[in-house]
Amino acid sequence: MQKNSTKHKQTQSQGRAKWVRLDHASKLFPATANYQDTKVFRITAELNDAVDPEILQQALDAVLPRFPSFNVVLRRGVFWYYFEQTDQRCIVQPETEDLYEPLYIRGEKRLAFRVLYYGSRINAEIFHAVCDGAVAVAFVRALLGQYLLLSHPEVITAEDIQPLIQRTPAGEKMDDSFRRHFKHTDKLKSKQSKKKEKKKRVRAWNYKGTKLARNRANLIEGTMPIRTILDAAKNHRATLTVYMAAVYARALWEVRRGDKPRPIILAVPVNLRPLFPSRTERNFFQVMNIELPEPTPEEAPDLDWWIRQVADVFKDSLKPEELAASSTELLKLESNFLLRILPTGLKDLGLRIAHRINDHQHTTSISNVGRLDLPEKLAAYVRSCYVSTTSRDISLFAISCAGSLSVSFTSVYRESELQYRFFTALQSQGVPVEITSNRNIITAESSNENIESAIVPPAEGVNPTASSICPLCGCAIRGYKARCPLDNEPLQFPADARCDQARDVFPAAEQKTNRTLLIKLFAFISIAAMVISFILDFTLELPLNLPLMTLLGIVSTWTSVGAVVV
Repeated sequence: MQKNSTKHKQTQSQGRAKWVRLDHASKLFPATANYQDTKVFRITAELNDAVDPEILQQALDAVLPRFPSFNVVLRRGVFWYYFEQTDQRCIVQPETEDLYEPLYIRGEKRLAFRVLYYGSRINAEIFHAVCDGAVAVAFVRALLGQYLLLSHPEVITAEDIQPLIQRTPAGEKMDDSFRRHFKHTDKLKSKQSKKKEKKKRVRAWNYKGTKLARNRANLIEGTMPIRTILDAAKNHRATLTVYMAAVYARALWEVRRGDKPRPIILAVPVNLRPLFPSRTERNFFQVMNIELPEPTPEEAPDLDWWIRQVADVFKDSLKPEELAASSTELLKLESNFLLRILPTGLKDLGLRIAHRINDHQHTTSISNVGRLDLPEKLAAYVRSCYVSTTSRDISLFAISCAGSLSVSFTSVYRESELQYRFFTALQSQGVPVEITSNRNIITAESSNENIESAIVPPAEGVNPTASSICPLCGCAIRGYKARCPLDNEPLQFPADARCDQARDVFPAAEQKTNRTLLIKLFAFISIAAMVISFILDFTLELPLNLPLMTLLGIVSTWTSVGAVVV
């Protein structure tokens, strides 16, 4: 009997899906994600040739077992969120929708990442609770190597892609490095016990502009030769990250002129793996806020002054003990018993409020993800790589690959003055910039009024390589654009720009109506209206005219909703 019960328990445990606790950094993302800010980030590899979706699917199937942290679905429990391991297969899909579509929707069991293709681009979109940018770069590097191996077997061998595969034990891949390094460390606690002067939190200057509908992403990518911008940074005796941050800070100061002189504060994510040895494939980063001093009118135009200020602040902030102390304090707060027993809904509410408050404590975020290293034999097939993420305001991200550096701006505003000032500043330093964007895309017009007004070309094909020089900003604008994404200047575009097969770098995705959310909203309003009408009718002893009129109003409203949804 004992043996049978043991076998039954083993069979029962094997049938259960294994669940994984969210790490410290991941807990913010499911609580604050919504349809406007989906907490999805995107790594893109653009090839010289068109993407073959069948080979891409084979490459994805071969690579995914090496990344166990990706084979999960996010679930919402009574007291916390957790990951549940799944055997769902990720299917490669053509990109037809808007950027950064939601990956986590409460109540739905869906993978927390997707792989898309469009033209020559391979796009991996990942929910930020799964991993950070360093792991996403490693995933795309492995996927890219496997894809090139399968698509060019006569040139590339299995030995060529071995450097792209990280050899890490499975236990370390799923390790929660925050708890390993920061939770039970006497040395850190002793450092924390020393009294330090706490800096008074100040409200940062925030960029203002006209927001796009549904906070739709305005993505502008600038690509430049890595050697040229490294030489420009070297001429100013600065590292690449400090140089870009200084150019960005000066552009922010120029945009801020005439507004309230609040401080410019940059939020900079820091990869903690070089400082605290870890091979985890989950989140392991810390965000540091860098407050820049206020320049005088004479100092502000001087780029060297900005470089000195940024370098000094970086040096003071990038101290392991400072980053460790901050993480330890947050883990201590997270371990509070009273907070742990609160239901998930109350925790979500508190995190959303804290997230809103934190938005006013930094101006913008800037992140240099680093290099996506490829062997020389593989780099010959890659044009460039890009990284970007959803933003509640405006953010800058950079990555280098295949001899080029790509800087991506994600913004929820129509205006592009900040991007214009940043890229034209690089142009004035002798750095040529090529611009791609999901704005101002020319599409073929349909002659039939019964179908869509624009014809979107199929996802299979090669992205355009030709570019037009904008007469105002001087940047090369790649793709089929009616106007420059930076200054809205009309551009000369080729005669075939409106043909059915004309393909931009991005698909001309139409903004979708969120049908599920719309139906739920009107269902709630309808039920509430009927309940209120019956309460008023019973309390005031009115005839049944009020509920009947309310019912007629609900029917007419649902008729209007049906016209929109259907």
